Amino acid sequence: MNSPKYVKFDKSMTSIVKGFAILFMLKLHCYNDYKYDVPLNYDHAFLFAHDGFILCVGIFAFMIGYGYAFSKTKDFQYSSQHIRRVVIPYWVIFLLFMLPVSYKEYFASGLKTMIYTIIGFDVHFYYYNWFVYYFVFAMCIMPLISRLIDKRPLVNTIIVVCSIYAIQVITHPLIAYLPDNRIKCVLINCFLLTPVTVLGYLFARERYYERIRVDRLPSFVVIIATVFILLISIYLESILRVRFGFLFDFIYAPLAVGAIAVFFSKFEVKPFRTVMIKLGWASMYMWFLHSLFHTPSVRWFYQPIVTIFNDVNLVAIWTTIVVFFGAWILKPIMDRFMKISKL
Repeated sequence: MNSPKYVKFDKSMTSIVKGFAILFMLKLHCYNDYKYDVPLNYDHAFLFAHDGFILCVGIFAFMIGYGYAFSKTKDFQYSSQHIRRVVIPYWVIFLLFMLPVSYKEYFASGLKTMIYTIIGFDVHFYYYNWFVYYFVFAMCIMPLISRLIDKRPLVNTIIVVCSIYAIQVITHPLIAYLPDNRIKCVLINCFLLTPVTVLGYLFARERYYERIRVDRLPSFVVIIATVFILLISIYLESILRVRFGFLFDFIYAPLAVGAIAVFFSKFEVKPFRTVMIKLGWASMYMWFLHSLFHTPSVRWFYQPIVTIFNDVNLVAIWTTIVVFFGAWILKPIMDRFMKISKL
């Protein structure tokens, strides 16, 4: 008699989920016509629930908490190590690829903008960099939150999430009067995304996904159910993302992640699995590198690399290929550098 088969959420599954998230991110960004300096053909563009692919943000936020649950120490030293693994590549890519192209405008922008760019508060010189500050913020608070949740997982998670929302509501009038819109965005994003990260921690700690048995249902049912859940999550994201200060990624992200985990636990699909694992492995560098083609201050220099095609679908595919190979080259170099320098 065969033993029961449950969802297996290991490092490979984590990479697969991140692979989907980075594809969602590229889909979201590469199909925005205002980010191109040349006109592209959108006649055959895949625009189904386009805005819904911003679900990638919720998935990445969810996976921050999910991955944190597997850390051995859950202390600030662990958080510091992971912060360095994100901010150092971010700074290196900025110094190597962004700054040489936009240094005149950058140094003329003022000290505050320069500092804000380095820490991710300002996106003028580096599109999509804002998630850097949220990652740092999440890594700083998770040592405290994780210890609280560990005492009474479900109850304390509810308390933490409700407390965050209450603080957000109470401080909203004060945030609205802040003179710097960049600081407003920082505070709002941290309030919105933290509950999603906290929920990810709970799901990993309590192994909710691993309780799902995948060998009882017929294959075609699993395929239909998982694809439907993934698509409906994206669609709902496109029509209802934030309401009354609540980010609905809190619901959509765990559904999407669960659908992906169930599908790849049920089916081997080796070629597809291998591709998604590789994309997840390279996802952070792909995130940083694809901003080169859209950031106004530098895209005049880099964008011609990907706009060799007129059709936006081909541009999106080619952008994905280019940034993957860029990540494939850069990531091992950076990993080696940080290991040698003990950063």
